[in-house]
Amino acid sequence: MNFLAHLYLSGKDKSGVLVGNFIADQVKGKQLASFPENMQRGIRLHRKIDEFTDSHEVTARCKKRLRPVCGRYSGVFLDVIFDHFLAVEWERYSSDNLERFCNRCYLTLLLYWFRLPAEVKDFLPFIVFRRRLTKYLTLDGVQESFEIMSRHTSLPKCATETVNLVRDNYEAFRNDFNLFFPEMINFVENIRADV
Repeated sequence: MNFLAHLYLSGKDKSGVLVGNFIADQVKGKQLASFPENMQRGIRLHRKIDEFTDSHEVTARCKKRLRPVCGRYSGVFLDVIFDHFLAVEWERYSSDNLERFCNRCYLTLLLYWFRLPAEVKDFLPFIVFRRRLTKYLTLDGVQESFEIMSRHTSLPKCATETVNLVRDNYEAFRNDFNLFFPEMINFVENIRADV
């Protein structure tokens, strides 16, 4: 799961949880204790979501499909691909408008600016200004996300090949997402109060 799914899974009216869930990949070890409790809950929730995702048979099948192009990074690429399908299937999973939801998330994240790790402050303005979350609606937006990620991380430069593979197997990925995501929602609803 990438940014859009983590934000969605944070729950309604849980701004601190939402922010913690968003920043979790930049929070290591003992840094957790330096955040307010509601943000710590979001960070712990993010980690549980990642554990569930990484151990699920549907995601294993999808990663296997991606492996010839993405290699050991297939899970990272799959996170973005699943955000694409969440955006495409948004009305199936939310009564809220996608753009309105994203705008609320941007505002919430900006309101917590002084609590954000430096790494998040480096990329958040770009995400907000470029409306990156709604870009997941199209495969062109997904490809652009892959290109951005490969410029700023050690990810391989295989954006075009990955998007072509998704395009060629679109219904298989979409069906897998729609098998997986309801289980993820159920999992999060069952653990959210305990994280």
